[in-house]
Amino acid sequence: MKTWELMCRTFDELKIEIGQGANLRCYENSLVRIGLSEVGCYYELINCQMPDFGARIGNLYEAKFINQEEAEIFWQVAKGMLRKAQYFRVLTFLAVYDDWKFYGYLWSPEEIIEIGTFQDSFPRFFKISATSDSPLIILWPASKGNVIFVRDLSDRHFLLRMPKTDEIIDLVEIDHQPIQ
Repeated sequence: MKTWELMCRTFDELKIEIGQGANLRCYENSLVRIGLSEVGCYYELINCQMPDFGARIGNLYEAKFINQEEAEIFWQVAKGMLRKAQYFRVLTFLAVYDDWKFYGYLWSPEEIIEIGTFQDSFPRFFKISATSDSPLIILWPASKGNVIFVRDLSDRHFLLRMPKTDEIIDLVEIDHQPIQ
């Protein structure tokens, strides 16, 4: 079994587990689907050329609707993080714009990968993930973990923060063995 197939199956299992929690709240627009419960949270891009998804089990997440001013400030912070990528151990960024074009960026000391073209315009969706041990960078909202932003989700903007802790393991960091 390919790692991607195993990750997708595992993600589907996490969605079911999160969905079985009481007080499940689901939000969806033409681009993204989000599920939140006391068991955990998940997001997934839908109807998009660039597949992306993520989940956290437990209550180590923050989800809230934000106003236009907060959204614009956060977009400026995200662009600032991109300009200062060298201060992070790892920085990844994904944006989907109004024209459904996307931009992906990965920075690490070993490699830099760019897919698509960055647009300065306010995207419909962006995710920024970072790891840094710098005491200055630690103050930034996404210094350890993922921050997901969705524009116009349920007529407001939405922010989901999923911090990375020692208790959270990224699926890509697991050495997957085929299930017999």
